[in-house]
Amino acid sequence: MKIVYLCCTVLCLSCTSIDKEMDQALNSDLVRKAGIGNTTAKSVSNASSASSSLLSSVKLIMSDIPYEDERRYGENVGLAMYATPGFGEPIMNQELGLYMNILTNIIGRESHRPGIIYHTAVVHSNEKNVYAVPGGFIFITSGLILALDSEAELAFALAHAVAAIAKKQALNAIKKSQSLRILYQASKELANLHDVPDKDFHKAVLEHKQMILTPEILLQQEADMLGVRYITDVGYDPRVAPQVLDKISISDAQKKKRHESLQYALSTEYDLDGLVVRTGRLQKMKNIIRTATK
Repeated sequence: MKIVYLCCTVLCLSCTSIDKEMDQALNSDLVRKAGIGNTTAKSVSNASSASSSLLSSVKLIMSDIPYEDERRYGENVGLAMYATPGFGEPIMNQELGLYMNILTNIIGRESHRPGIIYHTAVVHSNEKNVYAVPGGFIFITSGLILALDSEAELAFALAHAVAAIAKKQALNAIKKSQSLRILYQASKELANLHDVPDKDFHKAVLEHKQMILTPEILLQQEADMLGVRYITDVGYDPRVAPQVLDKISISDAQKKKRHESLQYALSTEYDLDGLVVRTGRLQKMKNIIRTATK
């Protein structure tokens, strides 16, 4: 899953982002809510009001939003992703869709936001990836499903995405993108104004430093660790998690760090006796995918 936080607005397991399309879907709405674009040197009467308005916009973007808004943003993102050339067409099979959504929501009930109703779609693509979108929307590629060897592996791939949504990593990626843009705008506008104390501007940056500067790998590791916890609570053997990392396209350096954190968790935190790895359901879903994409 990739997060390119300067401009990324979607989280995915194998480090590829669809930031442009999501930005187009969400940018105007977020900007309108925050009042960005109306706050310029022309529209304010003095430096003090310029500084105050810009920083208020930053704080509004960074503040929490109602779940209904998050859900609506996710719907816009999903439409934008489907419209992206090369993203892949959804595989419209009732049995496949029911299986994926039941499994995702079973995992979701063990997450940090159990009240979310998750919607998972399988898209026809040779890529090996799963995308987490704000509001509870998940897209998983047929290429990844066909590469997996067990239902436990599938559960972990989905649990990683559930964790990114439950912990609002996907939503915060949007906020980070927008807040950086607003802070950049603020720095340019304040530089053109005279006698503006910069302490408020610096304070705003420091208040959001953790969200803005958190390294991608730490968020990936957090989602991995939570994914392991979620599938263990459901009853799947989490020792398959490293195998999933080996099947997706991530850098060797990132893979090494994520393997280290997973192995530590697996060796210290869980009673792994009697957990499930394989069922016959995954093979059946693979057959459905192969038939649907011939």
